[in-house]
Amino acid sequence: MDQLAEHILVLDPHKEDLLRLADYLCAKGYQVKTASTIDNANELLASTSVDLVFADVTNADIAHLSLGQADSYLIPLVVVSETPNSGDVVACLRAGASDYILKPVNDYINVDHVIDRILEKVRLSKHNKHLQKELEEGYKKLSAGLQELRADQKAGLQIKKKMLPKNEKKVNDIFFEHRVMPSL
Repeated sequence: MDQLAEHILVLDPHKEDLLRLADYLCAKGYQVKTASTIDNANELLASTSVDLVFADVTNADIAHLSLGQADSYLIPLVVVSETPNSGDVVACLRAGASDYILKPVNDYINVDHVIDRILEKVRLSKHNKHLQKELEEGYKKLSAGLQELRADQKAGLQIKKKMLPKNEKKVNDIFFEHRVMPSL
């Protein structure tokens, strides 16, 4: 499988639903891990890189998922669940879910739309982190170069001062003086 494919974790206690969604995502080219409990999901989240999580969880269960990563990136969560009312959907979104898909999932066009939207944000976030790292490295190199330039200019100033005559000199009623002003 492609090493650059996004990694998706599917968490669902219902084996049939878990396999159906996992098979669909694998067929679309994603690298898919599956878990049937929150504990199993947390073990996978701790040991592997995951870009997106689909989970059949309640709003109370969301807090038990370890969606934060060491580099301060929060893994997006899409809740895929049956719900008795819209209040549960709102509660899941308030608890941190990025989106909500109702079960049973028969129309995967909505799933594709959610994946495309969320993974585009993930890609942009990763790209921004990469650019930020490059920028920080460039800044460090530039700062080191400027520091070296300042040291060179100070050394050059000392050499120039030693080569010049004393500051004031009088020759036949004419006073001579000089001043060295480095660009620093």
